[in-house]
Amino acid sequence: MSSETADPTLSPTRTSTALAATVAVVTAGALVWRFSLVLAPTAAGVAGVVCVAAAVALAGSDRWETPGAVVASVLSVAAGAGILGGTLGSVLALVGAFFPVETVGAIPVRSVHLLARVGVVWGCLLVALGIALGVRNVADSESLSGYFGLAFRTGLVPLAAGGVLVAGTLLSRTPLDPVAPARTLLGALLSPAGGRTHLGSLLLLVAAAALAVRRAVAALPIAEFLADRGDGTTELARVEALLSRFDLVAGGAGFATGLAFLAEAALPLAIRRTLGPGPYRVLVALSTASAPRLLLAVLIVVSAATVALVASLRAVARGSPGGFLRRVGPYLGGGLVTALALVAGRPAVDVLLGRIVAILPGRFEAVFGRLAESVVAFYGPGTVAVGLVALLAWVTAAAVFALGLLLALGYLTETSIGYSLASTGLFAAAAFASAAGVDPWLAVAGLVAALFVWDVGRYGTVLGREVGRHSRTRGVELVHAGGTLAVGVGSALAALGLLALGPADLAGPSTPTALALVGAFAAVVALIAALR
Repeated sequence: MSSETADPTLSPTRTSTALAATVAVVTAGALVWRFSLVLAPTAAGVAGVVCVAAAVALAGSDRWETPGAVVASVLSVAAGAGILGGTLGSVLALVGAFFPVETVGAIPVRSVHLLARVGVVWGCLLVALGIALGVRNVADSESLSGYFGLAFRTGLVPLAAGGVLVAGTLLSRTPLDPVAPARTLLGALLSPAGGRTHLGSLLLLVAAAALAVRRAVAALPIAEFLADRGDGTTELARVEALLSRFDLVAGGAGFATGLAFLAEAALPLAIRRTLGPGPYRVLVALSTASAPRLLLAVLIVVSAATVALVASLRAVARGSPGGFLRRVGPYLGGGLVTALALVAGRPAVDVLLGRIVAILPGRFEAVFGRLAESVVAFYGPGTVAVGLVALLAWVTAAAVFALGLLLALGYLTETSIGYSLASTGLFAAAAFASAAGVDPWLAVAGLVAALFVWDVGRYGTVLGREVGRHSRTRGVELVHAGGTLAVGVGSALAALGLLALGPADLAGPSTPTALALVGAFAAVVALIAALR
């Protein structure tokens, strides 16, 4: 995180923060409260985005090192669970309530009502995320980038564990020998069958060994241990000459490998007749001997291990211990959540599937129930739980990546990422709530609150950067907030007055719901363009 954000004295001022957060939370709560079916998913989603904000703050902090990285890794899974619970959970709850329908003609109307309510939920989640990030202004390009990498690496551990479990399940249920291809390949390289020449595989091992030894020599500090010969040749030049010889051997052997494979595949009888019986038997014995092939294989393995060890030691030596521990933290956190998933896999999967089946309508319930039961029975609940953990971590990574992308494209600025998100969320929630049929005054109040949160939150953030969080600026902030509120309320009263004086059919029940939803989408796009 940047030094400005990390310094608590440069956080947003308290008065503006309190005003913007209170207005945002109260307005979003009033909007979503009108739709009781989505209250529980919205609460889960709010918990998830709060976890995102906490994890971003930990990822951008230099004070916690490994413990902070481990906690942020665990929070990434919790955040993904909340985000999916808030988004997909609201969709499932509404699908279960709105479907099936009595007539086919009712499907478009029900679908529009469903999308409008889902838009309200997503808007409220943006409000919660924006306020959680904006209270201390913990998000910037550096912290978002750092947390994206952390969440992504967290998901690698359960993904690898899940891959091993899936492979074990498939192999245990398959009569084929999984080791047979590897055994055949190793046999062809280290102990080929007699009766014909195998120069191609031998030269391939020579080329690979020359390259591996060359990499090991280049990685080791050999020049520092060479003695001065007194002829003016530097130690570094002598090492470079040695490396060039290995390059020559590797290049020649690689070129000869292709010719040997081609000749042995296309002209085996011509080779036998050209050499004669005696020399041909000698060539067969030399090309199929196991000892030199085993020696070449050992050289390859030892050289590769040497290169890996030297690279690891250099990375540790060049980086700080804290940086090394921070890099290890996501894998520790991923291992922890993977272990928890394996231990509590069966009850967690049973509860999750039971909730989903209980929400879905009858026809969907039967299809999903059969499919889910077959998958769990085949792979096991532990494998399914581990796969879900990897998915949740990467859902969080995708959400953070989207924030970073909006920041990179200029739709968000580091000055006030949080309050821009909260303002956009309020605007979207109000627009979609109007399409879902809430009272016009509440929708207009949501629009006024969106502009109030954006202006007051941004003002408090800039003021905090300039004079500090604890400066005595309450009077100035209250005057600014009062002016913003007066302009917003005046505009809202004018809009409501025009609505009351306008033609009745513009606000009556005959207004097409689909047109209202299209207007909501257009309003959200217009706000995003204005913020940019």
